[in-house]
Amino acid sequence: MAGGTLPPAAFRLVSAPGWTGAVGGNGSISGTNGFDDIALLQGWITLDGSFNRGSDVIRLDGAAQDFAISRSGSSTALVTRGDGLRVAIPVGQAGLSLDFDDGARTLRVDSGGYHVGAQDFSGQPVPITAPPQAPAPAGGSGDAQARLVLLGAPLQPGQEAQVTIGGNVRIAGTNGADVVAIAGTGGRFVFDGSFNRGGDTLVLPGHAADYTAARQGSSTVTVTGHDATLAIPIGRAGLTLHFADGDRLLAVADGKVMLGAQEVAGTIHLDPPAAPLAAALVAADSSLTAFG
Repeated sequence: MAGGTLPPAAFRLVSAPGWTGAVGGNGSISGTNGFDDIALLQGWITLDGSFNRGSDVIRLDGAAQDFAISRSGSSTALVTRGDGLRVAIPVGQAGLSLDFDDGARTLRVDSGGYHVGAQDFSGQPVPITAPPQAPAPAGGSGDAQARLVLLGAPLQPGQEAQVTIGGNVRIAGTNGADVVAIAGTGGRFVFDGSFNRGGDTLVLPGHAADYTAARQGSSTVTVTGHDATLAIPIGRAGLTLHFADGDRLLAVADGKVMLGAQEVAGTIHLDPPAAPLAAALVAADSSLTAFG
């Protein structure tokens, strides 16, 4: 994982001062002059040069020993996890915090070389064995909104979404069929007008019955649940909302806004999917048997 050719980029995330969020997929992140707090989920991700100014937090799922670190070129560290996460991070003297499940380590450079916590590293990948340091700094803003630009890269074999995103984000799609998964961390998501062309898929955590939907004016439906609020433009071709228990098409049909078989006129609670006929017959038979 330390080398190899980068896969096609599927997204570019532009942070905002104080933004706190999560992202996974193949793409790049542009930081700010302020504080950024970003959880990286999976994929091949490149952070831009703003992150060498220091003080940011990069959160990584797993213990530090699950990751390897190496130097790449004159100013970059590669942090990799065996299941497919590869992160290129510019390194500066001020240092930024890598926050693992077992604590934070500062990634920095000085005249003596590259360091993660108390551990030195160079060009060969080595497991991160440095003990944890002080807790990762805080300083995010609950109102900061990042911008996610989808680039239309094709899905790779076994890849379920072009990007997974959490936090407060405005999302710009493409002319193609985009696949966006909402992270379990939730957030506020505003999808631009490209999503009313149809053919896109939004993957939401949990079951359909965990959500409500509301009509907002003539062109937007707001879907809320699992700490997430999605403002989705509506069109005749429709886009798919994928829940753990099945898909619902959000589209305009015969002048009505429909989410699956339900009309969205005001605010509605999404119904659970209808039981398959065979399951319904078994349930009815069991009920009759119980009453003799």
